[in-house]
Amino acid sequence: MLTVSDVQALIVITLGDAFVLNRRVRQQLANYAANSIAYRRTPAVIGTGWLSHYPVAWGYAWQHRTIRHSFLWWDWTETVTDTAFYVNNGWGGGGSGEWIDASTWFAGEIYP
Repeated sequence: MLTVSDVQALIVITLGDAFVLNRRVRQQLANYAANSIAYRRTPAVIGTGWLSHYPVAWGYAWQHRTIRHSFLWWDWTETVTDTAFYVNNGWGGGGSGEWIDASTWFAGEIYP
């Protein structure tokens, strides 16, 4: 007989390579949720963790940083973009929300 943890493990094994570990797909899903929040002004449901939680994202932020590297006599700079969602985890307790990394494996819109 399969338990809940067995089924979750099967889902991770079968979907893991296609969705969770594919950086391009994760970026497309994060962009979809960010566009829903920024341009359509509607919250998005996103998937976080290992197929285990679906918080409601209702804020999105990004920033560019320039990082300077140095190795022996070489110097170079790299521009990095940080992105984050402001989510309501739905755990109660009266908190207003928290910022989490914008990497996600699921994105869905909520229409009023």
